[in-house]
Amino acid sequence: MKKAFWLAIGAVLLILALLLAYIFYAYYLRPQREASSKAKSRIMQAKKARDDCAVLSVQLAGLYKQWKATHPTPEEFAAEVYDVALVIDLEKEWFYLERGGVLDNTALVRLPDGYEWKLLYATPGGSADLGRVARLKLKGHMQQTNTYQEVIGVQGTLGAEAGINVAFQPGNGAKMSIGTGRGDWSECPFGPRLTGRNTVSESLLVLNAY
Repeated sequence: MKKAFWLAIGAVLLILALLLAYIFYAYYLRPQREASSKAKSRIMQAKKARDDCAVLSVQLAGLYKQWKATHPTPEEFAAEVYDVALVIDLEKEWFYLERGGVLDNTALVRLPDGYEWKLLYATPGGSADLGRVARLKLKGHMQQTNTYQEVIGVQGTLGAEAGINVAFQPGNGAKMSIGTGRGDWSECPFGPRLTGRNTVSESLLVLNAY
């Protein structure tokens, strides 16, 4: 009888020990491990975004320079039809120049893999989704400043916090900026909408529904 009693007590103690071990794991160790894993994942995603942004910045700077070089002089603007567009195609995940409606293979930049990309449009009246493809065209000639109030943005999202954002605004032809993180497209800064002989106020979008 005593032996059976102590065996039963031992079994109960073993079950209690296993139960306590499970509770300790489920409510303490596992959340800590999951939190640690998520923190490592966020760090890795942030690093990838920084590395990808550094490469993309150089590539887009080159494409932007090519695009700006097509901005016509006053004489060219008066004599010719300007037909060069910067195309943002999120179906292909490309930026490229289009000349006369034809892709220029020497002026193409591929977006980095692993991101969820969105094309956004902002004005002082608010922001909206722009779809998957946009064509941007420099307006006026190179001696004019475009004061139209808009931002065309590309937002790449990686995980819960990391990302890359690219923005284009009218200016002396156009202005471009690129950075990591998530842009707040609802609070974009806009300059004054000036008028005068050396200004123009037209959207960069070739087909502007706003």
